[in-house]
Amino acid sequence: MERHHERIVFLGVDLTEAVSVWRTEPNPGHRDAVLAVLDPLITVLYEHFGAEEDYVLPLIEQHITAAEWDTMVARGTAELPVEKLPLVLGIMMYEGDPGAVRDALGNLPAEARGTDAELAPRLYADLAETLYGTRIPRKESTPAR
Repeated sequence: MERHHERIVFLGVDLTEAVSVWRTEPNPGHRDAVLAVLDPLITVLYEHFGAEEDYVLPLIEQHITAAEWDTMVARGTAELPVEKLPLVLGIMMYEGDPGAVRDALGNLPAEARGTDAELAPRLYADLAETLYGTRIPRKESTPAR
């Protein structure tokens, strides 16, 4: 898991640099440089998330209380820019377990719940259309090339 984290950070830095160059001078070569970073990043993310589901989540269920989990989620959420929360929620609503989505909505401030629950799916659909060419992509898919 630690090696995955290190690789994800390393590739994230490379991706940020490649995207910055591509935005400055969009051309096929710079696009291909972005894709060259995305391919290994997607691979390591799938490996990492698979390992989390197979090995880490069972340990969490055995050793971390619901209150401790809620505290960790709240800390993680606090680190996200507030303007990104509806998109993250939209991704969860599309791909995630309905129970986890209910929990996430329940942890939002009451005044944000309704707005975010309505806005989130639209934001994800906008992103999906950009990434996949459709507002309703196949679940657990990766961008087509």
